[in-house]
Amino acid sequence: MSLSTMQAINSAHQKTVDQYVIADRHHVGIEEFYDNWINSVDTDKEAMRLENKKERITAKTFEAVYQLWAKLPSREQLNIDKQYTLRFGYPCQMGAN
Repeated sequence: MSLSTMQAINSAHQKTVDQYVIADRHHVGIEEFYDNWINSVDTDKEAMRLENKKERITAKTFEAVYQLWAKLPSREQLNIDKQYTLRFGYPCQMGAN
C-alpha cells in the first residue's frame, strides 16, 4: 500500500486524506532526522541547539498536520487511523480517539 492508496470512505475527502498522509509522513521524517542528528553530536551545547531547532520546525509541521486532520469528519479520521496503523505499524500523529 503506497501513501496514495489510503482510500477515503467518501471520495470527496480523498484529496484531504492524501494531503494529510503526506504531511504526517513529512512530520515523522523530520522528527526522525533530528533525533538521529541529536544522538550523533558530541556536545550538550550542540544537542540543545539542535533540539531547539527541531522543536521550532516540528511545531510548524505538526500544525500543518493538525489543520488537515481537522478538515476531516470523524469517520474519515477513524478510517485513516486504521489504514495508517496497518501500513506503518503504529497510529497516525493525530490518532482517531
